[in-house]
Amino acid sequence: MVVVRAIRPPTDWPVAQREFRERYTADPSAAHRQDARVRWWANPPPTAGGTIGIAAGLSAVLGRWSAGRGMSEGTFVAVYAPTTGPGARPVMVFPVSDDPALPPGSGSGDATIAGEVGLNACCCVEIPDGPVLWPSYNPIVPTGRFVPAP
Repeated sequence: MVVVRAIRPPTDWPVAQREFRERYTADPSAAHRQDARVRWWANPPPTAGGTIGIAAGLSAVLGRWSAGRGMSEGTFVAVYAPTTGPGARPVMVFPVSDDPALPPGSGSGDATIAGEVGLNACCCVEIPDGPVLWPSYNPIVPTGRFVPAP
């Protein structure tokens, strides 16, 4: 079993993240930065409509789970060390609000993490010449199935 020490209790994360975002917005250059690789993907909502729709939805959820992409619908970001090789475990994963600035579907690339890295971290991901991605919920450190590095 892998034990991961949390940066803060999960109940303290929303206030700490809001304060980090306010400081970042006031002076982005003051935030601690680290190079990283990121991968993003969207988990679609289950399909509806009769027995076939339920079966298709269940199949999609189980497929996401077996691929390490979690059970929840929405858009997610996995963060990896910049020198990570293919197939490596992410250092953290978090959901983001659906952001039209991200290319649709899934993708990967170089990025910069501003703030902390870890369980319940206060951070954002800066995509070069692109959007700043903000966690919409506490970042986790995967200990079970995970999305492998690109």
